[in-house]
Amino acid sequence: MRPPSARSPLWSYSFVTHGRRLRVSSTVGETVTITARLSRAGSTIAKKTQGAVAAGARTVELRVPRATAGGSARLTMTFADASGAKKIVRRTVTVPARRRG
Repeated sequence: MRPPSARSPLWSYSFVTHGRRLRVSSTVGETVTITARLSRAGSTIAKKTQGAVAAGARTVELRVPRATAGGSARLTMTFADASGAKKIVRRTVTVPARRRG
């Protein structure tokens, strides 16, 4: 298999926070394994892997632990196809502050 091409719509992402959950939507052009990792200062806050995801629009949801303080964090999305070719996308996202009460 060839590496993801410029025609593969792997570059379409939307990052939406819903409370203490981060939903990451992407559109993939072929079957891939998706790994989403949320980190801060080199430590992993949350991580989720979805294997053998078929082509099309897909959503990965990360639950942010209650002990995690609000503020900026680094989201790393890795898309790997069956041949081992990878596309890595990194974005800075804002983790909402914990609700009191």
